[in-house]
Amino acid sequence: MALQFTADLNQWDGLKTDLAVILAEFRDADVHAETTANATGHKKLAKRVTEFSSTWSIKREEVVSNLEMLQAMIEGIQEAFTGIDQDLADALDGKQKSEPEVIP
Repeated sequence: MALQFTADLNQWDGLKTDLAVILAEFRDADVHAETTANATGHKKLAKRVTEFSSTWSIKREEVVSNLEMLQAMIEGIQEAFTGIDQDLADALDGKQKSEPEVIP
């Protein structure tokens, strides 16, 4: 029995899009906090909202950094699968590369 592996590259595109949206939200968190603070209509509550945003800025930067790293990994995985798929298709069509491509 042969093993079969399927990777839906459209799902990888969707994952990259979703991750980009999440990253945008984290990057714009201070703007969102300021907007929320202004919308509260209460000075003390507005101050607490902006303080909360400020105290989370270091942790938020760590999350953004990790999400950016994840985004790069996802792009690398997708590129690798696309390249392997093309190489296999070329091999089936009788096209040969002069040198095998090494994926780091």
